[in-house]
Amino acid sequence: MPVNARDTRSAELRPELAASVAAAMADLDLIPTERRATLDELATFIAERRRAGEQAELIFICTHNSRRSHM
Repeated sequence: MPVNARDTRSAELRPELAASVAAAMADLDLIPTERRATLDELATFIAERRRAGEQAELIFICTHNSRRSHM
C-alpha cells in the first residue's frame, strides 16, 4: 500500500524545513506517474522500517553535478 505523502500528522519538522516541505508538496502532481510509482515504493519501505522500529538507511547520490565532483 503506498504511503500517503500528504499525511504529515506524525511529522515533526523545524519551521524552516516545514515551509520547504509544504512548497514541495504543492508540486507533487507534477511528478510523472512512472516516477511517482518508484517514489511510492521508497516511501513504503521507509514507513515499514519505521513501524518496525528500525532505521531506513539510505544513500542519496546527486548525479546532476557528478562530473564536477570528479574533476
